[in-house]
Amino acid sequence: MNKILSEDLDAHPYTGKVQVKGKLRFKDNEYTRPFFNGTENYSQIKNITPGKVYEVVGKEGHGDVEDIYVIDDANEIQSFCDYFFEEIENVKTATVTQEVEPERE
Repeated sequence: MNKILSEDLDAHPYTGKVQVKGKLRFKDNEYTRPFFNGTENYSQIKNITPGKVYEVVGKEGHGDVEDIYVIDDANEIQSFCDYFFEEIENVKTATVTQEVEPERE
């Protein structure tokens, strides 16, 4: 299975944009729900459905975290921290079209 989310960013951080194509699921759990249910002190996410699979169009590394760019329910590009996504089992559609150099210490 080709993966979109980078593994072990603590050990292999990077900075820069990577063009990828594939799909990820937006997590629907106790940690992501406050961003949708009006919980005080949480920015509310719009045009995204928890648990839904989204088309990924890119990602950007910021050291040990990465932002994932997806096409949302309004057909617009939005970015979210990798924390909000999970890989989809048995999907072999992810392709990386541009690599970036790992961040050097």
